[in-house]
Amino acid sequence: MTTNKKRTLTFSKFRFWIPALIMAGLIFFFSSQPGEDSSKLSGSLLHEILLAISRFFPSDPNAEPNLLLLDRLEFLLRKTAHVTEYTILYLTVLLGLSPRKFSRKRWALTAFLITVCYACTDEFHQYFVPDRSARITDVMIDSIGSSIVTFSLIVSTLFKKNA
Repeated sequence: MTTNKKRTLTFSKFRFWIPALIMAGLIFFFSSQPGEDSSKLSGSLLHEILLAISRFFPSDPNAEPNLLLLDRLEFLLRKTAHVTEYTILYLTVLLGLSPRKFSRKRWALTAFLITVCYACTDEFHQYFVPDRSARITDVMIDSIGSSIVTFSLIVSTLFKKNA
């Protein structure tokens, strides 16, 4: 095989990893933001969502905001964003692994393992970012979406075998 063909084959396999690398970079970027900046971003996004909702459900403009409710909504928004980020990462890792000759079960579990390992390194990285912390519960939250997709892929494989 010529050198050009080897390079072409190598790049054609590597290109499947480009979306996963971009997603990992975005996660790293968001994790690098100090806690205060991250909270401002979540808060402004929540504000925009609530403004959009208020157009459909107008309320008393003089009413006091429920700060506890806003705090809980922001927490839910942040955790939903984490689940979404890591589900997208998982799907892009599946794409990166797609040229390999894995069984569906091995393919799903390998992508899951890579995604969870990245979540662990991301939490470790956050330990060094001002006003951020590293929590095992965050790794578990980050893994929810990829767990659901992994489970679905494995179950669908079992149903295919029995069909």
